[in-house]
Amino acid sequence: MKAFSGIEPLALQGERAGSGYRVRGRLPWVSNLGPGHRLAGILALPDGRRVMGLFEAGTDAVSIAANARFVALEGTGTYTVMVRDAHLSEADVITHDAAAFVPRIRNGFVLLQTGMGLGLARGAAALMRADARGRTNAAFLPLGPEAIEARADALRARVAAAAEAHAATDRATFLETLRLRLDVSWLALEAAQSAMLQAGARGYLEGAEAFRRLREAQFVAIVTPSVKHITTELARGA
Repeated sequence: MKAFSGIEPLALQGERAGSGYRVRGRLPWVSNLGPGHRLAGILALPDGRRVMGLFEAGTDAVSIAANARFVALEGTGTYTVMVRDAHLSEADVITHDAAAFVPRIRNGFVLLQTGMGLGLARGAAALMRADARGRTNAAFLPLGPEAIEARADALRARVAAAAEAHAATDRATFLETLRLRLDVSWLALEAAQSAMLQAGARGYLEGAEAFRRLREAQFVAIVTPSVKHITTELARGA
């Protein structure tokens, strides 16, 4: 996502080797991963073309390491992937023209992330509702559980409508998808912040659920495409 937006170069480099490719590089943040899992990666060739293929994690040529600990959501299985002269066979090539292929899948990729943010927002609303004493004392906070759930419902309807056009490759559709992803990020952050404010000092204790949800909402906002990535892309316009 970042490389295709010009934010950073592709992390994997490759060159022809027989009927396949020899690949090297380092991917610092890959989630939903574990030994023996398959992951897709895009490599840049010397002539500028981009190829997407499948790699198996946890081999000598494609090693993984947990080099950092997150402040929340450690269950995401996020690793650094080191690719050292790995052989990408022709059978594992997804496409020889990733530049044309990525626009067909990027809307769906981004839309799939919205479930995490909407679920987190609804969880924050449920936490606020369950805290009867705290809810009474926080009745005049600007964002209560009813407003959170109403915004989540509206965003879910937008996601369902956007999913109907997930294969569209035009930039206008992509920008609208990014706006939707951004709105979900803001809701997750605001909902978690509201739950934290309602909890007060109780939410500021180590192990407090309100504080955990606040950290999780921050993950929603920084995972690619992050808020700063999306706002940069939207500022570029059509």
